[in-house]
Amino acid sequence: MSDIDPAPAQPEEGLLERTQFFETAEAIEAQPLELRAAGFDQLAEALVAELERSDHETGA
Repeated sequence: MSDIDPAPAQPEEGLLERTQFFETAEAIEAQPLELRAAGFDQLAEALVAELERSDHETGA
């Protein structure tokens, strides 16, 4: 793990808080190589969905 700690999560950050993101990324990295791509694809899809949801909530 790196020496840099993630910034504290803010309540408005949604389902994928920074802490959850880093925990998920670490769990994916711990998987065998052939499973990592699928794990990162799922994480990317969740992040895109969160961004799109926040865009609709702000009216942008």
